[in-house]
Amino acid sequence: MMTDDEELFEFEVSCSKTESSDDRISCAIYTVGLYAKDEAAVREIMADEEPDLTIDSIKLIGPA
Repeated sequence: MMTDDEELFEFEVSCSKTESSDDRISCAIYTVGLYAKDEAAVREIMADEEPDLTIDSIKLIGPA
Protein backbone atom coordinates (compact mmCIF):
# COMPACT_ATOMS: atom_id res chain seq x y z
CA MET A 1 0.00 0.00 0.00
CA MET A 2 1.38 3.39 -0.98
CA THR A 3 1.46 6.40 1.28
CA ASP A 4 1.03 9.98 0.11
CA ASP A 5 4.74 10.79 0.58
CA GLU A 6 6.03 8.03 -1.75
CA GLU A 7 7.37 9.42 -5.00
CA LEU A 8 6.05 7.95 -8.24
CA PHE A 9 8.03 7.54 -11.41
CA GLU A 10 6.88 7.20 -14.99
CA PHE A 11 7.86 4.00 -16.77
CA GLU A 12 7.52 2.82 -20.36
CA VAL A 13 7.01 -0.94 -20.59
CA SER A 14 7.49 -2.84 -23.84
CA CYS A 15 5.71 -6.18 -23.79
CA SER A 16 4.65 -8.86 -26.21
CA LYS A 17 2.46 -11.89 -26.64
CA THR A 18 3.39 -14.73 -28.98
CA GLU A 19 1.00 -17.44 -30.08
CA SER A 20 1.57 -20.34 -32.41
CA SER A 21 -0.51 -22.92 -34.20
CA ASP A 22 0.42 -25.72 -36.59
CA ASP A 23 1.24 -23.43 -39.49
CA ARG A 24 1.37 -19.91 -38.07
CA ILE A 25 3.17 -17.85 -35.46
CA SER A 26 1.77 -14.48 -34.43
CA CYS A 27 3.31 -11.84 -32.23
CA ALA A 28 1.67 -8.74 -30.82
CA ILE A 29 3.83 -5.95 -29.38
CA TYR A 30 2.54 -3.35 -26.92
CA THR A 31 3.95 -0.26 -25.24
CA VAL A 32 2.43 0.60 -21.89
CA GLY A 33 2.97 3.77 -19.87
CA LEU A 34 2.41 3.62 -16.14
CA TYR A 35 3.32 5.26 -12.85
CA ALA A 36 4.87 3.28 -10.02
CA LYS A 37 7.36 3.68 -7.18
CA ASP A 38 9.97 1.33 -8.68
CA GLU A 39 10.60 -1.42 -11.24
CA ALA A 40 9.40 -4.15 -8.87
CA ALA A 41 6.05 -2.36 -8.56
CA VAL A 42 5.88 -2.10 -12.37
CA ARG A 43 6.37 -5.87 -12.67
CA GLU A 44 3.71 -6.51 -10.02
CA ILE A 45 1.18 -4.23 -11.73
CA MET A 46 1.81 -5.83 -15.13
CA ALA A 47 1.50 -9.35 -13.66
CA ASP A 48 -1.85 -8.43 -12.09
CA GLU A 49 -3.29 -6.49 -15.03
CA GLU A 50 -1.84 -8.28 -18.07
CA PRO A 51 -0.70 -11.77 -16.99
CA ASP A 52 -0.58 -13.08 -20.59
CA LEU A 53 1.99 -10.51 -21.72
CA THR A 54 5.76 -10.98 -21.54
CA ILE A 55 7.71 -7.93 -20.38
CA ASP A 56 10.51 -7.28 -22.89
CA SER A 57 11.89 -4.09 -21.37
CA ILE A 58 11.17 -1.45 -18.74
CA LYS A 59 12.43 2.08 -19.27
CA LEU A 60 12.44 4.72 -16.54
CA ILE A 61 11.16 7.99 -18.02
CA GLY A 62 11.47 10.15 -14.88
CA PRO A 63 9.57 11.51 -11.90
CA ALA A 64 5.80 11.61 -12.32
